[in-house]
Amino acid sequence: VGFSFLCYTFFGLFGLSNLEISYGLSGASKFKLTDLPSAYLIVVDPLDEFGNTGELLRCCESHNVSVIKMWSPAITRSLKAYYASESSNDDEVDAIQIAQSPSEFGESAALQWLSKNIRYQHKFFGELKPQKQSFVQLTPDRFDINGTLVDILGVVCESDTGLRVSEQYSFDLDLSTSNGVNEGRRDKYMMQEQLKQYFLSTSTSKPSPSRPPYIRQVLTDQWSEAKAFLLSLEESGEFPNACVIKPSRGAASVGVSKATNIEDAEKQFNLLLGTPGYANGTVSDAVLVQEWIGGVEYAVDTVSRNGEHKVVAIWRYDKRAMNGGPFVYFCTELDGLRNCTGSESERLHNEEISTVAEYAVEVLRALCVQWGPAHIEIMLASDPGRGPVLIEANVGRFHGQEVVQLSERCYGYSAPSVCCDAYLSQIDATESVDSDSDGVSERSEAWRRWKGIPHIPRVLGTAGARIVHLVSYVEGALSEPPRHRFNILTELPSLCKWSLNCEGAVEGEQVQRTVDLDTTLGYALLQHERKEQVDLDYAKLIAFQEDMLVVK
Repeated sequence: VGFSFLCYTFFGLFGLSNLEISYGLSGASKFKLTDLPSAYLIVVDPLDEFGNTGELLRCCESHNVSVIKMWSPAITRSLKAYYASESSNDDEVDAIQIAQSPSEFGESAALQWLSKNIRYQHKFFGELKPQKQSFVQLTPDRFDINGTLVDILGVVCESDTGLRVSEQYSFDLDLSTSNGVNEGRRDKYMMQEQLKQYFLSTSTSKPSPSRPPYIRQVLTDQWSEAKAFLLSLEESGEFPNACVIKPSRGAASVGVSKATNIEDAEKQFNLLLGTPGYANGTVSDAVLVQEWIGGVEYAVDTVSRNGEHKVVAIWRYDKRAMNGGPFVYFCTELDGLRNCTGSESERLHNEEISTVAEYAVEVLRALCVQWGPAHIEIMLASDPGRGPVLIEANVGRFHGQEVVQLSERCYGYSAPSVCCDAYLSQIDATESVDSDSDGVSERSEAWRRWKGIPHIPRVLGTAGARIVHLVSYVEGALSEPPRHRFNILTELPSLCKWSLNCEGAVEGEQVQRTVDLDTTLGYALLQHERKEQVDLDYAKLIAFQEDMLVVK
């Protein structure tokens, strides 16, 4: 969420002054109650209007689906703090307050929130006073609003902090697209334990104790217990090559460390124990200690529709130890199946992609996912015979980076557009896909588009794409403004877009070294019809970053 917030602040998207975008309806001044959308999709913490949220809004609007925004408590606090410092008008503050997630769980609170937000949405357009609107729930998914039938398609999320809210609200409304409430989809310890039980109960052969398809781990507040676990990982009883120490809830690699000896492991354990918790005001009363797994790390984006899972994007991470940070992002590279010309390397590449994609589907099944988007991080272990291993799954949200443009160009579709079709293609049992009604026709078209999406993405032609994360190698006071140094980016043939967080920095302004995703300087999007060109430009960017900033 930190990286999303960084982009959000940089593009000036905190405000809700643009109410057309804010509520997903075009032509605000011309809106009539008879133009009531056929369906609603609720989006929790829509932070990136240039990426996933923007694409979702465009897809929904084109199919007469209105997006209702909901803000989780953590994002609400940040928005209110921002508005307090900006002396914003009352309408903006009211919009945040009304869209804040329910403070209580349960069906009554969920329905009250939904009624209030739909009424408030129409109040903005001055068409009907809220108290004169009829709002009746006919089924969990269908409502009668002044005689017009509308459906609530589902609830999706754009932030880690909002995943609990999104899952709970969908459950409280009893939507048919709800995945239920499962803490194992957010807690990293419980997630691995559920995966372990899944493989133990479904595998035809028992997983190898020393090379299982899940991470071996312990969650504890006692260093003696953590130490005993680490020494048990090797048959020799010695400390393994490395271990990972992290909070059980978190994002953007914040609080995650890698220890290469027992002394360092104890130090990192004690440093993390008792630190502020993740976006909830608590403290880390226990530390998650996991085995370290080397290999190639992938990010897999999926969309599910009633238990049918489709991998809609695959990304390969380039993370490196840098500036004292163990997992600094340098690049996220688009990947997928490629057309084979007969070479062994291409065949092996496609086998690897298929293995990772199939494992991602197993993760979704283990976490009982039936509907919606997910962003799953998987390590394809370098240890022979180990195979893919889950790092973590973010169920209910999209990829947190600006990936839509790259996906559309290299696959021909993106996760938000596929997700929109997955939800829109729900057909009521009393309706026929052959009906002439506009709503059913729209949904049958969405169904056809969904069926046309492959289960594993294939890269179009020889295309390539990367999200390059700009890494600061230095810290201190700038000796000169950095803006002119970035002119080199415009000379790259594959450059689509770039964003610099310190673009307006002046001489003397402080900068810090990059140690995690939150402390990157920005990003550059690279895409070209020839993957070789993207690879060449990436190499130039890597060399450029070493002297990107000059400090005193």
